[in-house]
Amino acid sequence: MKNLMISLLALVALPMSVAAQDVYPDSLAPKPSDEVDYANEVTQNLCAFSMNGRGYGRGGNKAAADYIVNQFKEIGVGAVGGQYMQPFYVSANTFPNRMTLQLNSNYLVAGTDFMIDPSSPSISGNYDAVVITRAELNDAMTRMNKIRDARGNFIIVDNTNHDGETRNVAMKIDQLVEQFKTDGQIQVKGVIVYDTARYSKMIWSTSERQDVRPVFYVGTPQDIESIRKVKVQADAAFVPQATTYNVVAVEPGTVYKDSSIIISCHYDHLGTMGEAVYPGANCSASGVAMMLQLAKHFHTIKPKYTIVYIAFSGHELDLAGGKTLIKYPPVKLKNVQLVLDFDLMGNGSGGIKIANGKNHQDLMQRMVKIARDYKLVPDVELKLSSKISESYLFKELEIPSFFIYSVGGSLDYKNMNDTPQMLPYTRFAEMQSLVTRFIETIK
Repeated sequence: MKNLMISLLALVALPMSVAAQDVYPDSLAPKPSDEVDYANEVTQNLCAFSMNGRGYGRGGNKAAADYIVNQFKEIGVGAVGGQYMQPFYVSANTFPNRMTLQLNSNYLVAGTDFMIDPSSPSISGNYDAVVITRAELNDAMTRMNKIRDARGNFIIVDNTNHDGETRNVAMKIDQLVEQFKTDGQIQVKGVIVYDTARYSKMIWSTSERQDVRPVFYVGTPQDIESIRKVKVQADAAFVPQATTYNVVAVEPGTVYKDSSIIISCHYDHLGTMGEAVYPGANCSASGVAMMLQLAKHFHTIKPKYTIVYIAFSGHELDLAGGKTLIKYPPVKLKNVQLVLDFDLMGNGSGGIKIANGKNHQDLMQRMVKIARDYKLVPDVELKLSSKISESYLFKELEIPSFFIYSVGGSLDYKNMNDTPQMLPYTRFAEMQSLVTRFIETIK
């Protein structure tokens, strides 16, 4: 890594004609629309209904891995040790079957009107409902009476009115809401949390376990005080050992064959909530699209360093795929010079952000300079490290590792609106060019 840093510092002093030369010969240069067309193709395929949200309940995760392997084969990028897939196990609570919620006579739509907590067990039936407000939660006697009245049935927490709450009171009530969800001593059948502010975007998640009772979150306006009846069906399937796969491919270097650069992303997503399928276009089919587009580039213009491509699974389950790869590395991690991890690459109209960039100013200022000199993206913001990306696991091994994501457009993320149609892929070709120029000027 010392030689890499010396080379980068020397490059900054070179004339632009030498330090930042064109990355394609004229005869091989693709049109910007080519990159966008391919990104759209990858995204459409990974978000197809047959992929079932690239989760673990209906086989979507394996289907997505197979698709990525086939793309590497079509591009011509080889496997590591003859195998593209690195299998491992995850625990996952899934919802592959029917999901319904009815309040009085009002049917709600999964993923649009309500979400189920990802740790919920199965439930089916008709129940009475007791509504409790935040103010009533804060009163011990009223709270005890409401819990007693809701025994064996549903309690609905009206979480919308925070009037008159001090910070300490608000924290106390929030803790009580959490206690309703997980405390086995509270004898209610299920919990509904009504909050039109917190759950308006219906941002969902995943879980590696099942809790004591089903919990639902309602984010669309309801006449909540009038609710007396709940009809519900939720079929949870806990899978203690679901097989999934990291996908790994390699492009040998022409000069530094024994030194490698990792280009990575994650391909798994949230799966299904009954009939609601979470597409995961920006998060992170777009990251896969960037990785594969870079693979196409470096297969045409051979890299000096060996490039290792990794599409992680288990990202949505506490970075399980990254942790597996670090523990059982298919390549020698001591030879890894750099890690570039991509996510949320669907709209670069506002530029890009680079997590951990502030901790490697000497290295990342090189990318800032290229972006500015070639006017590739409006802004490159260097940030502190982030634990939400697999790159953080490499950082802990003292490998320069960066999480790169685009900024601009829709804020939809991990919800039903994160669809291919929402991604314009603004500046996608320019972001790819920024990365390839950065890598190809490293000597």
